[in-house]
Amino acid sequence: MRKELEFPRIDQDKIAVVGELIDAILDQGAGEYQKELDELNLITGKEHDVVEFAEYWGWTSLEMISRQLLIPDPPCVRDLTRRSLLRS
Repeated sequence: MRKELEFPRIDQDKIAVVGELIDAILDQGAGEYQKELDELNLITGKEHDVVEFAEYWGWTSLEMISRQLLIPDPPCVRDLTRRSLLRS
């Protein structure tokens, strides 16, 4: 299988760190969480907004949302063919 089609592995050590950052962001007052949000963006390689974490506990766990944030965006593979998908 082509390298870019392989599902990326999540760095297990970062799950707890991301969870701590999410908790810190939610514990801070409005506008006082920017340092933690910047660190979270740096770790995940994505731009996040504090509203993404609002009441996450109503639909998921801290561990699951941390894992989801660590999954990289899928690559765009422009020359993908049916044949390359079927090869293992």
